[in-house]
Amino acid sequence: MLSVQNASFSRTAQGHPCIALDDAAFARADIVFIDPASGQVSALLGQVHFTIGTIPKSLAETFMKHSSVILTAPHPQGHDIALHAPVRTLH
Repeated sequence: MLSVQNASFSRTAQGHPCIALDDAAFARADIVFIDPASGQVSALLGQVHFTIGTIPKSLAETFMKHSSVILTAPHPQGHDIALHAPVRTLH
């Protein structure tokens, strides 16, 4: 499985979950998964499943309360992109 090298997890001022990525390709994820037991965050892009990282329980709860997450990354042309992907909880 692929793994993102650098990702940071946060909340917007309004409390919406956000993942900042170094690679704009990963920001195009079709869906983001969270495993509440381990805090592991992963995503699916096309048919490729990749690991993003692990988050603390308090942030995992924020992710699970929302239906989508904001994915941000620098675009190769010099500006930032911000895309939304649905979030699903793994049980």
